[in-house]
Amino acid sequence: MKKMLMCLWVVILVVTTLGIPTVAHADYGITVVLDGEILAFDVQPTIINDRTMVPIRTIFEALGATVEWDDSQKMATAEKDGTKVVLYLGSEYFFVDGETRPLYGASVNIDGRILVPLRGVSEAFYCDVGWDGLERVVSIISTEGWLDYSMLYAPGGRSKAFKNSEVCAQFQSGWYLWSDLSWNTPHGDYDSNFYCKLCGEYCEPKMEMTLEQQQNAEKVEWISERQVWYDSNNECFVLVFSLLDGKKNEIAAPSAVAVTIYNDNNELVYDSGHYIDDYDFLEWSYNNGAVKKYQATIRIYDYMIDGGTTDSGTIYFDVFNPGYFDFDLSTLSIYGNLPYKETTVVLPHTPQLIHDFNWNDKIDSSCNVTEIRYEISEYGDMYLYFSGEKTYDIEGNGYSKSCKVGWKLYDSEGYVKKSGTIYSPAIKVGEKFRNVKEYIYDIEIGETYTLVIENVD
Repeated sequence: MKKMLMCLWVVILVVTTLGIPTVAHADYGITVVLDGEILAFDVQPTIINDRTMVPIRTIFEALGATVEWDDSQKMATAEKDGTKVVLYLGSEYFFVDGETRPLYGASVNIDGRILVPLRGVSEAFYCDVGWDGLERVVSIISTEGWLDYSMLYAPGGRSKAFKNSEVCAQFQSGWYLWSDLSWNTPHGDYDSNFYCKLCGEYCEPKMEMTLEQQQNAEKVEWISERQVWYDSNNECFVLVFSLLDGKKNEIAAPSAVAVTIYNDNNELVYDSGHYIDDYDFLEWSYNNGAVKKYQATIRIYDYMIDGGTTDSGTIYFDVFNPGYFDFDLSTLSIYGNLPYKETTVVLPHTPQLIHDFNWNDKIDSSCNVTEIRYEISEYGDMYLYFSGEKTYDIEGNGYSKSCKVGWKLYDSEGYVKKSGTIYSPAIKVGEKFRNVKEYIYDIEIGETYTLVIENVD
């Protein structure tokens, strides 16, 4: 399962029915930080269709990979430590050791420079990627070369990442590397005996707190008002809860929160830890502002959640501060909006010359298939679109009739899902056709298909 890092937001709340805040982004550039070092680009990172795009050679070389570009195929190949990445210009998918993966957006050519989505290429080499929308900072953490970090951004600005040399398994004010601790109970339920992969021993982590924070943590006796909802504007789930003292007064206290999400088909789609600091306790308004609550707030963005085969499920979370409080595991239902697995199609390379043979095994006509694309509808149906140019007709260049292209769609196990033949409009040699459509129903969610085109007999 992919690794995930939370972006902690300092926000000003807008009082609405649900109290969901809006954040205005400053109009300045994007900073990319790799293992604490700011990267320099000759072409500045830019956002296209909500994706941070960076020059392909610069980012791959910064990640320690060797890069080759094949201009004839519009293909980039990057290799690092036995991992091979192949990427085609304009494709929303790429290949990691032969496995098809989403690129989270298509690569583009801008003024002769190839730009690619930063998250996709970074995760190809097993890095964690975090985004701070307020500061417009992307932080990349190399999980191979930097295993001892505990914070993604510094407090008071959170504009850069840095290493941490504190004692092993100690929480700091920020993100903790939860992957270095092993949970002993299901659904992320906290157990005081952690096995730390860094020191190879069992230990009980402690949070670094100010005196005031320690005093607040000592007062915490209850957890209440646990809720989760989906914020469609920011494409994230918002998980909130209140901590109460003995008199049921709301109080802010640093907390660790272990969160897992299982969908209704019992697929684990999210598993991560979160650190709650003072600035994560926000005032939320309910019932048109009649009720206000002071609640710890966690945002889990869509891109942090693995796709599954259903959009509903259950969120499990455990709130604790070692030595001060540890509440029972909480569960809340999620009714919709969990992301589905992406259904993908590995398309054949184009252009590709296809022949239509007649009854006498002679070529009746030929066409050059120049482009194939596909769409998946919200109902799970697939549409294939074929474009090309007629290159030969046995009757002569001036004769007009349809081009034919045979095709087969294979599932991931090599079985033929569907096959057929597309017929272009009646055209002459040298004329082109565009977006001849084929419809395929009953597509399986999350399946990876392979399309093959072939001659027609």
